[in-house]
Amino acid sequence: MPRTRGSIRRSIKKLQQLLSAEELGLIHYVNNFDFYWRKGNFHPDAILEYFESILGAFAADGRQCRTWGHIEWASQQDIDHKIIEYETEVDRSMPQRKSISVCAYDAPRVSDSLRERLMLCHGYLMEDSSVSAISFHDERKARN
Repeated sequence: MPRTRGSIRRSIKKLQQLLSAEELGLIHYVNNFDFYWRKGNFHPDAILEYFESILGAFAADGRQCRTWGHIEWASQQDIDHKIIEYETEVDRSMPQRKSISVCAYDAPRVSDSLRERLMLCHGYLMEDSSVSAISFHDERKARN
């Protein structure tokens, strides 16, 4: 479900109660629709280019990043393949950046086959109440 301006304001108020002004200054928000739909649909190359531009700005001065992305897509041809292409590249690039990225999905929108392929290209699965290592993680199999 897309986040509304009200829910974003509530999140910021909660963070203001928990974090110092300096810590709050380290948090950067990009609307997930703006991020994933920059070209009008889910276009992996455009998303990855934008992702790189954001992370590159932090890496330039040696800072590490932690990202959380709520993935958004619409019905479009070959969308599962495009999502896996994007996820595989993000997962591949994070260790060399010494960064962590959480890719979040609205579970009811994820088909069983997409879920299975996502589990092949990620090392961990986080659900509402647990985090599990995925023993069969293999990005090459996810692409097939």
